[in-house]
Order: sequence, then C-alpha cells, then structure tokens
Amino acid sequence: MSEGDYREMAADVADDIDEDGAPVILERTLSSEYESGSSEVTSVQRKVEGRAVRDEYALRDIDGDSIRFGDCKLLVSTRAADNSAMPEPKTDERMLFDGGWWTVVRCAPIKPATVAVAYQVQVRR
Repeated sequence: MSEGDYREMAADVADDIDEDGAPVILERTLSSEYESGSSEVTSVQRKVEGRAVRDEYALRDIDGDSIRFGDCKLLVSTRAADNSAMPEPKTDERMLFDGGWWTVVRCAPIKPATVAVAYQVQVRR
C-alpha cells in the first residue's frame, strides 16, 4: 500500500469515529513561566477539539499498576473538529470526555505503516 492509501484509510477511520464517537478536548500546555515574586506558575494552554470512541478494559487486563480499575481506552481520531490534524496525545496531558477530565497515561498510535490512522489512548481520572 502507498502512503496515499494509508491517508485514505485514516480519513475513513476518522469518518467512523466522527459518526460513532463523542466530543473530546485535548488540553496541551504550550509554555509555563514561574514568577518568583508571587511563587505562581502561569501556563499557556491550547485546547484541540476532536472526537473519540470509548472502550473499557477487560477485567483480565487490569493489573493494578499499568492498568487500574476505572481506566478506559479512547480511540481518538487523527482529525480535529476543524479538520486540521489532531496532535498525538502525550502522557500527563488532559482530555475532557464524557463530562469529566481524564489524564493521559499512554498513547499508542495505530499506525500500520507511516501514517497514523487513529490514537489508542489510555486515560485515568
């Protein structure tokens, strides 16, 4: 398959997630500054809207360490709501999904070749 074929596959997966998924917001910190006079940290945040489908871990997968009870998997589209590229979620970033904020534990791009077609993201409250 060519790279164009994988881009088409990514578009098809994004269409499926758009149809079956729910809104998600990825919150990314772009910069932080420490103000010594006030001992405060100010951060510049970027929020990217997209879509995701939720999946639960099977009980046999929950080991209490890397996967905890209450963690869930999100299949996140590589296409943001504004049709730009959704950035790959990074560990410790936050995602708003299903009415609550979740912390990204890990992200594994689903990438059969050179193009990611979706992101499988483990999140924790």
